[in-house]
Amino acid sequence: MRQLLIETLILSGAGAALGLLVSTWSTAVLMPLVNGQNSHSGIDAALDRNVVLFAGLLATATGVLFGLLPAWRATRARLSLLSGSERSLAMISSRRQIGAGRPSRALVVAQVALAIALLVGAGLFAETLGGLRKANLGIDKSHLLLIWVGGSTVSGSSNATTAARFALLQERLSALPGVMSASGSEEGILSDWDNDGASSDQLSADGVQVRPGFRLTSNTVGPGFFTTVGSALVAGRDFTPADSSRADYEVIISEALSRFVFGAANPLGHRLLINCRNCVPMEVVGVARDITQAGPRVSSFGTIYEPGRTSNFRAATPMFFAVRTAGDPMSQAAAVRQTIGTFAPEVPVLRIQTVDARLDTLLSTDRMMALLGGALSGLALMLAAVGLYGVISYAVVRRRSEISLRMVLGATRWRIVGMVGRDHAALLAAGVTLGWLLAQLGSQLVTSRLYGVTAGDPRAYVSAIGSLVAVALIATLLPAWQASRLDPAQTLRSE
Repeated sequence: MRQLLIETLILSGAGAALGLLVSTWSTAVLMPLVNGQNSHSGIDAALDRNVVLFAGLLATATGVLFGLLPAWRATRARLSLLSGSERSLAMISSRRQIGAGRPSRALVVAQVALAIALLVGAGLFAETLGGLRKANLGIDKSHLLLIWVGGSTVSGSSNATTAARFALLQERLSALPGVMSASGSEEGILSDWDNDGASSDQLSADGVQVRPGFRLTSNTVGPGFFTTVGSALVAGRDFTPADSSRADYEVIISEALSRFVFGAANPLGHRLLINCRNCVPMEVVGVARDITQAGPRVSSFGTIYEPGRTSNFRAATPMFFAVRTAGDPMSQAAAVRQTIGTFAPEVPVLRIQTVDARLDTLLSTDRMMALLGGALSGLALMLAAVGLYGVISYAVVRRRSEISLRMVLGATRWRIVGMVGRDHAALLAAGVTLGWLLAQLGSQLVTSRLYGVTAGDPRAYVSAIGSLVAVALIATLLPAWQASRLDPAQTLRSE
């Protein structure tokens, strides 16, 4: 037993060392895919002492756990043979006829079940990532550059200077060569802010309080904002530079807010009032399409867009600018940064990204889950195939006499193939059934991470089971076909 255990530990240790080498290569390949463009997931994937120690302990535990049972069984069989016990010999002969033992079969069933569960999870995460990338943002993301700048770092800045800076930067960015239009806003697009918004019952329309059940927020935007981001107005007009100094307070509302408050009625000309003291009624002059301000996972709030009035700014308020270009948006990044540094040196440029790059940043976690899920499910699928192939091959070797005798009695090759396949079909069926149950349970635990797909999506289950069955058929047919090509005379003579 000691020798067999040592051999098992050596094999598991060699496997752990090879695994660490493969992990170094796979990390270098996967991490850039996880991070995407100009994004950082914050994950430290370096191979350090803790990782090596964990791998060593896991390899030792695996070697001991899965080495003791075979070593103990082999030692029992050897002692039984030496004792010459007829009962022991009969038992060994019976086991040879049956093939692989129950522990081996149970491991194969577990491997198949785990592969099914991981394949389903990987499919759900892949569909989630695809759904997030295709989510309707309410804008035209082509040729669009997104710029975030921080608040003023100079003491003494006032609301008026911030509002003036907002208007000046919009004017200077619009004048850059290759820029079709530019406009700014307070909240921005895909800004990933954490804002629960206000309840709709804090709003009144024409003096009547709006019912609760809807969340809304406000956003200060400059003239031409909706044209710049490629979100055409549904009704009414856009803001003009004169709106920021008008005595009347005019606003544009989002389509979702218009439907909730006014239903199918025309909202233009109606007056809104947010519950507060000394508030000025806001006249609705336009209706805009719903725009994703936080991220694709965050449902669009009802939004009240206000013009760039001085009272809407604070000295330390960060700002956002959208720039629509005639060509590649990133080709304007250097000119945009230089313009801001020249005309507003007191504000830092936080980041400049295209819409696709920004989505890569926001979806880094979802992309990581999809990639790792796919890698782990592929590894589990390979292990299930190897385990199934090993069990069937082992059973075929131990049943050579029986198979040869059947062939002498007239069994055809295809009958032998069918016999071997039928004998082990129960393993596959049990694994698939258990895997389906595990996938059902596991998918319920990750429901909060899914988007555009349900935990019981049939496409994920059908593709997972189909992939495993295809691989299992190959792993089953190879040893079955080898069994059908045995030479009966030579096999029976050697037995």
